[in-house]
Amino acid sequence: MSKTCIDCSRSDVEFEARRNQCKPCRSKYKLKWDQENKERVRYNKLVHKYGVNKETFEEMLADQNGGCKTCGYSSPKHHLSVDHCHATGKVRGLLCPHCNSALGYAKDSIRVLANLIIYLRDSEAGAVE
Repeated sequence: MSKTCIDCSRSDVEFEARRNQCKPCRSKYKLKWDQENKERVRYNKLVHKYGVNKETFEEMLADQNGGCKTCGYSSPKHHLSVDHCHATGKVRGLLCPHCNSALGYAKDSIRVLANLIIYLRDSEAGAVE
């Protein structure tokens, strides 16, 4: 017995499991739904990936005065990322895209970050303007 998609009426395509939509129609529907429900999708990802629900996120944000835990940057356009330890999975705080990327590029290495501080401090004295 073949299925027929409830959206496009095709039966010659692959179907989503337990759904009456073909995969292409389901993808279009999910993309549209995700775009219309961005905040809900965002918090669902936080809960699934980090165990951080909306209330916890808002508490963390309030504890950080509404900005990045390291630099204080805040912007309504750019969401803060949930930073976590890759070894333990423990959530450390909310970071702006720049600070989150800096940690990622440094591979969360205290040694690399300390060396960068030394580099900046030492190069300030001999910086070319």
